[in-house]
Amino acid sequence: ANSFQNFQDRQRVLLASANNVAQSSWFGILMQLVVAINVAAVLTDSYGRPAEQGEAIQIINGFCLAIYWIEMVILVLASPFNYFLSLSSVFDCVVNLLSTADLIYSYEAGDDTSAGSLGVQALRALRVLR
Repeated sequence: ANSFQNFQDRQRVLLASANNVAQSSWFGILMQLVVAINVAAVLTDSYGRPAEQGEAIQIINGFCLAIYWIEMVILVLASPFNYFLSLSSVFDCVVNLLSTADLIYSYEAGDDTSAGSLGVQALRALRVLR
């Protein structure tokens, strides 16, 4: 019984910490900065660009995607019911899933210089509207 109580105590601390992070102003500013960096990277992608530029864009996209997943986990922990009731949060979840699938596909296809399919790039850019 004591170990179960310890688990519950740790769970409460984790959920309260996630809620504190999600409600903080610095978290919102950080996420806006990540979105701006990601959009700038997507906008610099063009046909005929050097391979090194494509690799840099791919690294930036991967980094931003990891941050988006961390954001999603924090927001789900902070408020699981409200997260999935918000259309913008559901949109972000779908974009995360599609971006991850696109990233895996590009690596499986051996295209490590692709910034992703045009449709997924457009969805990433739409994050700005939220």
